[in-house]
Amino acid sequence: MLKFLFEKNKTRIAELDSPLYFNMNIDEDIPADDISVTFSGAASIDNAELITVRDDGSVIFSGIIDEIRRCFDGGRLYTKVNARSMAAALLDNESRPVSYSEVSTSVIFLNHLKPFGLTAYTGADKTLFGGMNVAKGSTNWQVLYTFCSKAFGKKPRINPDGTADFEGINSDKALIFSNKSGINYNSIKENKRLCKSITRVYSKLTENGGYSVITSNPESAESSVRRERFIDESNRSTPLGIAKSIINNSNKEAYVVTLNCPGRYVDILGAKAAVEDELLGKLDSLRVSSLYYSLTPSGDYTSITLKRGQANVDT
Repeated sequence: MLKFLFEKNKTRIAELDSPLYFNMNIDEDIPADDISVTFSGAASIDNAELITVRDDGSVIFSGIIDEIRRCFDGGRLYTKVNARSMAAALLDNESRPVSYSEVSTSVIFLNHLKPFGLTAYTGADKTLFGGMNVAKGSTNWQVLYTFCSKAFGKKPRINPDGTADFEGINSDKALIFSNKSGINYNSIKENKRLCKSITRVYSKLTENGGYSVITSNPESAESSVRRERFIDESNRSTPLGIAKSIINNSNKEAYVVTLNCPGRYVDILGAKAAVEDELLGKLDSLRVSSLYYSLTPSGDYTSITLKRGQANVDT
């Protein structure tokens, strides 16, 4: 059963269940998950600032309330709440400008995450040598993202319980979607977006050197269509392993499978996945890239997007 806990100043002011509507968006390419929930009547949550959503005791969402709205429609009063995960606290707050000669995982957490409500972190306590400048106007999310992309070559992820994962999504789950022997689905869409595939990346490693280092895409080795990029990796602002990330990101966007599954599946982001379909056959080497969950008075479903490759830094 879903339970919605509302807090202000670390004090619980309300606990509600039985929503009329509940929607949840989770996407590996969007820093903050978001929810909207609608209750019947005038819920006593006017002063609430934080919300935690539990599913049979497990936290599936915790975050900052953006809006509380009441409306009267069809003779009934409704209360609607919109909220974003704790990543919103980093997105909404600018960092104090600072120049680090060297900076570690623990320093980033203490200076840029903990003051804004993040409770803990996972990931190696790695030190980034060579300096990192935080310019005026940079958000704390930008600081975290820059550090993780340089130190680990990964996107950070804020977990449902309000902790930060500096090394990104790391799921050990393996799922099979099948109407015979796996997770059932009502519909499936396969989209081959050939225009997204990058065939080759040329890199320059030194200031006076040429673009002589070539990273080729094994997925398009037999393609006669060329889509190439040129990257200057001679400066410190370039994220670790950017050429490989460009290739991997292009492969991820070039093939997308979308499934509509009855029920609630909100804890499978990043899981390995395969599909066994009577018409499309076996589709494998996939990962859960995003989820959209919807609960209405007539039932619930989860729209699940599968892509290939790992979550990489933005390119």
